[in-house]
Amino acid sequence: MSMRSVEIPVVKPMNPATRTASREIRRAEKLAQKGQWIEAIQLLDQAMALGADRYTCYLRQARLYQEGRQLQEALSVAEKAIAEAPQRLSAREAIIALHLAARNYELAASASKALLKISPRHVPARDALGAAYIALGNIEGAMRVATELIRLDPSNASHRFNRAHLYQHLGEVQLAIEEFEMVVAISNDPELISNSQEQIEALDALQIRQIVALAFEDSLFRMELLRNPAYAIHSKCYYLSDNGLALLQDNVIEHLASLGLSSRPTLYH
Repeated sequence: MSMRSVEIPVVKPMNPATRTASREIRRAEKLAQKGQWIEAIQLLDQAMALGADRYTCYLRQARLYQEGRQLQEALSVAEKAIAEAPQRLSAREAIIALHLAARNYELAASASKALLKISPRHVPARDALGAAYIALGNIEGAMRVATELIRLDPSNASHRFNRAHLYQHLGEVQLAIEEFEMVVAISNDPELISNSQEQIEALDALQIRQIVALAFEDSLFRMELLRNPAYAIHSKCYYLSDNGLALLQDNVIEHLASLGLSSRPTLYH
């Protein structure tokens, strides 16, 4: 039997500087756990000088600066991390979060768009972009983002919840109610469902108060409301949920009928 030689891989010894850099990173992590974040940041600087991965070290420094509430310093080192590796996402995600925390909403929007150019389906970046738009008062921009998030992730009820609030802000009551109802239908989150139901009830209650006030002022509307509630409220651009319409019919309309208010002509302008 012939014996074939087996090639044994040669394991190169670790460079002393690399060993030292790794040791400094471990020491920095231990100091960070003790809350000594300034000393930990200094050790990470030493680790980079010895050849440690600069991207990773900058990211760690950004986290430590943020824990120390030094947001500008955190932003500065996060930018350095992006410069080291522009196509990697972790530093870009970090800088978006830092801009939002610092209320730099224009910069947060810009950073979100920059990340989305690299990763167009990045849902957290779109979430952040929507939050920045809302903070800037750009409701139309936030609406575009919410709609795109629903397209990308239609089963995520929180995106519909956010869009419902945007519709509410724009005064689109029907669309807001329909969106909140969709959240109730598809969500598995009890808190989200409860919040949506509360919003629907609040929108119904607000409109019912307006409908009642109008019924007292407008005899023709009152007569139509008693005869055909659904048509009457639709003609005045109100929209109630099924529960809201039932409440209107079972309580408010019966009360109006029992008052026996006389009809009087109302002039429409």
